[in-house]
Amino acid sequence: MTGAHFDPVVNGVLAPVADVRVVAGLAELDALLRLEATGGRSVDCLELFGHSYGPDSVLVIGNDEINPFEWQVELALGRLRTALGDCRCREVRLLGCETAATEAGRRAIERISELVGVPVRGTTVSLGPGDVGRVGLAESFERYLWPNAIG
Repeated sequence: MTGAHFDPVVNGVLAPVADVRVVAGLAELDALLRLEATGGRSVDCLELFGHSYGPDSVLVIGNDEINPFEWQVELALGRLRTALGDCRCREVRLLGCETAATEAGRRAIERISELVGVPVRGTTVSLGPGDVGRVGLAESFERYLWPNAIG
């Protein structure tokens, strides 16, 4: 699954990834996950590709800034918790560049995890052309995810 906007370098790599969906924001992502669950499909690991920016490493998915400290986003992430549970999702990865590179970004990831009810991981470096393959994030990029271990 992916946000509507990609970095052009990564965009060319994303084309062959299996099951890429473009969503306009959290509400559309929620609806898509509910549809998948209704069809009996599970989503083991949800990888969200988008841009991140600023000292707080705010991730943008489609048209939505994912700031878990704003009440509207808290509500949307709370609704997403149900959809993720229905899809039996065990992990979410926020794969915008450097979503976990700052202390503020890591606090946001921890808050998102609390709200959606599954472990959430972010990136400590920028994604490059070789970091995404046919089945999602390349194994070699795993060392750049925070937190490093999911308990």
